[in-house]
Amino acid sequence: MNKLKQKMLITGISGALSKRLCFNFKDDYHLSGFSRDEHKAGNVPDYVSREIGCQRDFDRVDQIFNKYKPDIVIATGSLKKVDDIQRFPMEAVKTNILGTYNVCRACDKHNVKKMIFTNTDKAGGGATTMYGATKLLAGGICDEWNGYSDTIFSKVLYGNILGSTSSAIPMFIKMVENNQTIQLTHPEVTRFFFTIDDSVNLIKDAIELGVGGDTFIPIMKSYKIIDVLKAISTIIGKSFKYNISGWRGVEKLHESFLTPEEMSRTYYIRDDLVCVTPPNTRPPHYAKKKYDGPMLSSNIMLSDNIDELVELIKYGLSQVE
Repeated sequence: MNKLKQKMLITGISGALSKRLCFNFKDDYHLSGFSRDEHKAGNVPDYVSREIGCQRDFDRVDQIFNKYKPDIVIATGSLKKVDDIQRFPMEAVKTNILGTYNVCRACDKHNVKKMIFTNTDKAGGGATTMYGATKLLAGGICDEWNGYSDTIFSKVLYGNILGSTSSAIPMFIKMVENNQTIQLTHPEVTRFFFTIDDSVNLIKDAIELGVGGDTFIPIMKSYKIIDVLKAISTIIGKSFKYNISGWRGVEKLHESFLTPEEMSRTYYIRDDLVCVTPPNTRPPHYAKKKYDGPMLSSNIMLSDNIDELVELIKYGLSQVE
C-alpha cells in the first residue's frame, strides 16, 4: 500500500456520483465516506471504507473525521428531490444547510486541506425552489468558512447529471418503454445536461486549482426537455406520449449558472471552464482573462441537435452502473 497517498472522504458516499468518484480516485487516494442510506451500501466499492452516518449529526460527523483524518473532502451529500423538498423544506434545511455547516466545521476542526462542495444550477442565477434555496445557502456557508479556517473551501456548479440518482432520464426511459404518458409542465423548458464523468473532471479541476471562495462552472450546452424525449425515443425505438400539465409556478423555465452581478467577476480557466471569484478579490492565479461570453443560461446555450443529444445520453448512461 502506498503510504504517500492522501486521504479523501466523500459525504453521500452511496450516490451515483460518489461511486464514480471512487472509481476515478482509487489509485490516488485512500478513500472513505459516509451516508445515512444503508439500502444503497452495494453502490459503494469494497475498496472504500464506508460508514453509516448523517451529516445532520455533528457528533457523528466529528467521529468519522477523527477516524479517517481526510486531507480532501468532497461534499456530495444532500436531499435533492425538488417536489419532496418543496413539501418538506425543513428537512432540506436540516440536511443541506445545517448538514453542510457540520461538514465545514469538521473540516476546520480536523485540519482538512481542501473541501469541494458540489452545487446545482438550481442554486445559480437566483433560486426559485426550496431545493435551490437550500443549496444556495449551503454554498454561502462554504464561502463564509474561508474567513475562519485554514481549510480551503471551493465549489463546483453544474446541471443535471445523466443517469444519477436524481436524474429524470431513467424515469423517462421506463415510461416510454411502458407506453406511459409523460407529464411536462411546459413545452419550452430547457435544462443543462452533464455526464457523470464530466462531473468528476470538474471536481478534479477544483481540487487542483481551488483557492477558496471560488466556484468552478463548465461551459456546456443545454436542451429542451421535449428534445430529450425525442432522443430517448430514438435510442429505444419507441414513440412517446406526453401531456402539458401546466406550469406549477415554482421551477424555472430556464436554468442559469450566473447572475448578472457574478458576470463581472467571472474568468476563463479554459475555453470550456470558467470560475466565479469572491467579491472584492484579485483574480486567482489560474484565471486567464475576464469572461466575455454570453450569459450561461439554458435558453441561451441551447442546442437543437438531436443526434448529438442521443450520443450524449447514451454515453452518459453507459457511465452509470
